[in-house]
Amino acid sequence: MSANAGLGELLRSLPGVLSTLDRGEMEELSQQLEEVTLATGEKLWREAAPESEGRFLAFVLEGELEVMKETDFPGKHIVLAVLHPGAVAGEVYAFGGNCRALTAIAASDCRLAVLPLAALDELSNNNPALGVKLLKGFLGVAAKRLDQSYQRLISVF
Repeated sequence: MSANAGLGELLRSLPGVLSTLDRGEMEELSQQLEEVTLATGEKLWREAAPESEGRFLAFVLEGELEVMKETDFPGKHIVLAVLHPGAVAGEVYAFGGNCRALTAIAASDCRLAVLPLAALDELSNNNPALGVKLLKGFLGVAAKRLDQSYQRLISVF
C-alpha cells in the first residue's frame, strides 16, 4: 500500500468524480497525488497565471475553496463557486489552456490533493481505461458548472 493510499481512500469516500473509482484505480491514482494545505486567504492559483506557475488540478479534501473571476473594476471580483470536500478544481485547465481563467483561494483552511497534469497524462497512457474514466468525470463536472453558469446568467436578465 502506498503512502498516499489513505489519501486515495478518503477521496473515494467523498462525493465527486473520484467516488466512482474502484480500489485498484484509486490506488493507481493516489500514487500520483500530492497533499497541499492552504491557510484561509491563500491562493491556490491566480487568474492569468502562466503555465510556469504549475500545471495541476486539485481535489478538495477539507475546507472550502472559492473560485472567482476578476471584473473590469480594479480589485473587484465575482465569486463563481465555493468548492467543498470531494470537488475538483482546475478541470477546465486540464483540457488545455495557456493560463488560468479563474482565481482559486482558500475560503477556510484547506487540505487538498493535487494531481500534476503530467501525472494525469502518464496515468492515461499507462491505463487508458482509467484515463478515459477520469477525463469523462472531469468533462461532466465542467459541463455541469457551465450549465449552472447559464442558469445564473439567465436569472440576471
